[in-house]
Amino acid sequence: MGMLPPKLAQIMINLADPENTAKTIYDPFCGSGTILIEAMIMGKNAIGSDIDEKAVNGTSKNLEWTMGKLKNKSVKFKIFKKNAVEITKKDILPESVDAIVSETYLGEPVSRLPSEKIVEKVLSDISNLHELWLKKATQLLSKNARIAICLPAYRKGFNKYIRIKDFSKKVEKYGLKQIKFGNASSLIYDREDQVVAREIVILQNSIENE
Repeated sequence: MGMLPPKLAQIMINLADPENTAKTIYDPFCGSGTILIEAMIMGKNAIGSDIDEKAVNGTSKNLEWTMGKLKNKSVKFKIFKKNAVEITKKDILPESVDAIVSETYLGEPVSRLPSEKIVEKVLSDISNLHELWLKKATQLLSKNARIAICLPAYRKGFNKYIRIKDFSKKVEKYGLKQIKFGNASSLIYDREDQVVAREIVILQNSIENE
């Protein structure tokens, strides 16, 4: 599995928790646990889940190792297997989630830009996946809590990318508002040799949950 750069994990946590008040970070697509490891290093509790049992087992071992290296032994972590679109509050209890930070599925690795038809199909499928799990995610968060995620963006030239269309409008119906960075709706993180860049999107929950 491709590894999320630790410095990007740190950036995403900071964007999801700009006031540094979040006690617990949840990653519903935990992969190898990079985001959760960085959260623990920053003194936050970590909750992670994944549909892949291998990922869950690997993350658990990685977090146990991290815990052994931390000076702050009050940090807690919890890892479990579950499809993100089926997550409920019962899965998280007795903990509560202050922010969600995750790099979800970015599509199959590619060495060159696929055809426009293939790109549109991939982005459409990934957009549908996000709508399914984000609808559930809002039920875990308090009002104004944030979600930081990576979406795929296909590079087609210098500073030119093919992105998921109207993503902010698609998630508005679930009570999520996309936070802007000045005049930009999102941030791009990539390398010169990458075809698929990471588009960092920050969403804020507007729903009052009990």
